[in-house]
Amino acid sequence: RVVDGHRLEAMARSPFIGRDAQLAELDAALQDAQTGRPRLVVVGGPPGIGKSWLLAHVAERLADRGILALRTACAQMGADVVPLVPVTAAIRQLVGLMGADALTVAVPAALPLVADLPENRPVETAALPAGTVAELFAAVLHRLGVQQPLVWLVDDMQWADPSTSALIGFLGRTLTATQVLLVAATRDEAPGSAAAAALVAGVDDGALVQEVSGLHSGVNPVSGDLSSGAEGLRIRGGEVAEPLREFTIASTLQRLLHDVMAVGSDLTW
Repeated sequence: RVVDGHRLEAMARSPFIGRDAQLAELDAALQDAQTGRPRLVVVGGPPGIGKSWLLAHVAERLADRGILALRTACAQMGADVVPLVPVTAAIRQLVGLMGADALTVAVPAALPLVADLPENRPVETAALPAGTVAELFAAVLHRLGVQQPLVWLVDDMQWADPSTSALIGFLGRTLTATQVLLVAATRDEAPGSAAAAALVAGVDDGALVQEVSGLHSGVNPVSGDLSSGAEGLRIRGGEVAEPLREFTIASTLQRLLHDVMAVGSDLTW
């Protein structure tokens, strides 16, 4: 999980031991961001080693320096998957820091996000689609980052829903000319930690592939081009729907592997 060539290993739990190197790396990434070159840094390590402490300490240091820092975390909620929990938390923090009126005047893209907060949205009104929320939030980060340095800290990425994982990767690839630093902390775990039901619940519109045919002849061994028949079930709004028969998976092996976002716990070889 190296992003932008940057992966930090959280070390000793003591606040003052083994931290100087990590803090220096984050300071350097922030300095890059302040020149208009956004950065994404991933902090990794086993459970209990102090990743959350590191992010909390960074947030406090940034606040002392007058830098806008949004400290959020993904959440494990049993079988239920609530998309973009860190985004909701970040919008609430921005409202608390700036006020709803000032925020939406400074960044008009924030208006629908503020209105979509559960405490502001009428019960009978449907929430915004996850894709719309992600697109608007990316615009909010970019606009605020043009005005001032901004650091978005996201803890517990091992529990991220697919929409949050996709958003972090999207921001890391596409943010430009803005003073934004993204810091994501994740627990080192073996592949296959995500429940299959949770993966399905995080998909708005997609397919659950149950059978692939023709792999022996559908892959070009030189270019990696892939075109194979498949069958499965349609996914609509996070639920399995009607059967899908005789559709085609067309891509390259490289792209197929590059675009893997999560691995289900039912993985077998």
